[in-house]
Amino acid sequence: MRSEASAADHRLVGDMALISDLASRFGLYKRPNDLVGHIDGVFAGALRGWVDAGGPTPASVIIRKNGEVLGHCQANQFRADLIRKGIGNGRCGFSLALLKNPEITLGDVLELEEAHAPNRKLSLTMTAKVFNKTLGSVELLAPDRVAGWVYLPWQPKRRLNVEVRIGNRSVATAPANLDHRLSAGLSDGHTGFEIELDGARDLASMDEELSVHCIESHAAIPISENARSSGTEAAGQGERTGRAHKSAGSAATAKSANGRKDNSGAEGSPETLRKENERLRMALSDRESELAMTRLQLQQLQEEMEHWFLQNLELQKSLSKKGGFGPRRPRRGDDSER
Repeated sequence: MRSEASAADHRLVGDMALISDLASRFGLYKRPNDLVGHIDGVFAGALRGWVDAGGPTPASVIIRKNGEVLGHCQANQFRADLIRKGIGNGRCGFSLALLKNPEITLGDVLELEEAHAPNRKLSLTMTAKVFNKTLGSVELLAPDRVAGWVYLPWQPKRRLNVEVRIGNRSVATAPANLDHRLSAGLSDGHTGFEIELDGARDLASMDEELSVHCIESHAAIPISENARSSGTEAAGQGERTGRAHKSAGSAATAKSANGRKDNSGAEGSPETLRKENERLRMALSDRESELAMTRLQLQQLQEEMEHWFLQNLELQKSLSKKGGFGPRRPRRGDDSER
């Protein structure tokens, strides 16, 4: 009886350990020795994320995929988003170059393990929600076109397609294969899309909501406030151009009625107005791209300033411990002695 009870206890302990491991892998709870962090995805050929080991020194981690070692690196990169969240001193980021470029698929398990404490781990299972995570933004929403970018951090080589919907109806689709400067740090930069819409469709006056989706991940791409304001400006320019077009058409009709030859190449003709409208749209798009790039540069500058500010604080602490900020001893011949 005792042997049977002992065997049952062993089986129970084994089952509980298995349940605990599965629950931790799927993120249901964290074991006391688990690392704190996050695996963000694959960006520009590198696996990126952050790990906080809770100590004064950065963690050295070994990264595995389904038990196979992909490499090891130091989690010591500065990240401004961690400072804003109050995580450590902000220097917890890591970036592991995937030299073999392993394919990560649905159901794979990625695991970070602290090199000096193998019992401390961080696991991420590629569930459908994680694997289909979608990054992107609609940067221009105008009556005649929609533009932006989209990227899947766990499917970096996959070419994506974008769909524009009004309500539940699909009105246009296009591939996301255009060069996009702002997403160059994520992939090869060819993540942009621009979809031409029906120019006669007044999207602003429709009751049904317009939305943009990634076809492969079935996720909606968020529309930025700048895109909405840009679309309003583009619509206003279209209305002004339309009024000029109408006046020009009336003048042309009057000339034809008087028996004079209609000059389609004159100023105010439909072809000239179409070209001017296209030029204004291109200028607006270029201006939006410049503003977006400026915002990105400002963000990077802010991150660098925060980085140097932290380094300055550490330098002051180091000098203070060594007595570098103590009272200055007067030197022989110093004016202060006189």
